[in-house]
Amino acid sequence: MRGGPWRFWGARDRGSGTMAGVMLILLAALLMLTLAAGGDLLVRKARVRALADLSAIVAASALREGDEGACSLAHASARANQAQVAACAIEDEDVTVTINLRTSFPLLPQLSYQSRAGPVDCGS
Repeated sequence: MRGGPWRFWGARDRGSGTMAGVMLILLAALLMLTLAAGGDLLVRKARVRALADLSAIVAASALREGDEGACSLAHASARANQAQVAACAIEDEDVTVTINLRTSFPLLPQLSYQSRAGPVDCGS
């Protein structure tokens, strides 16, 4: 009996290092994909916030100048930045705009943000 009872262990483990290496590479790729998707969502969240602020300010400025189509300017501003206005409301001199922005993340197809703009009451 050459090699004793331990002679078959090497045969059973053949290729296990390769499989462990493949699994490690797959795990690293999954981690990188998850980090990239999370980073993309953070960038898009900042973008939708900025677009909502911009659209609200554009609409409030137009309303302040006497333009009755303030919400149409908010829609145009959002369209120019590949976003959509979900809601636009004018209350006194304030404009509230809700913006939707599509994402490439399947679990969260769009991000929404609401922003309000108008003149500040200096008396309060």
